[in-house]
Amino acid sequence: MEIEESCCYIEQASKLGLAAVFLVSPNTPGMRLKTIVSKCSGFVYAVPVYGITARRESFEEYTLDTIRNIKEATGSKIPVAVVVWN
Repeated sequence: MEIEESCCYIEQASKLGLAAVFLVSPNTPGMRLKTIVSKCSGFVYAVPVYGITARRESFEEYTLDTIRNIKEATGSKIPVAVVVWN
């Protein structure tokens, strides 16, 4: 589902008392990030890496940049969730 097609999902989630949660990846462009954040009602799920999200010994700088960009876009509106295995 594309974010532009999420109105039914958001509507149904709201009717059921559920939050609308969307994913943001390291390669999500800035304008799309802002659109995603504007439609989230629970939290933004930050995908921390390119490829398979499996156990890692370390993370690339782009992971931290991704989290910073998402936090900047969300401000204090909604939390950001990042799942990492170490």
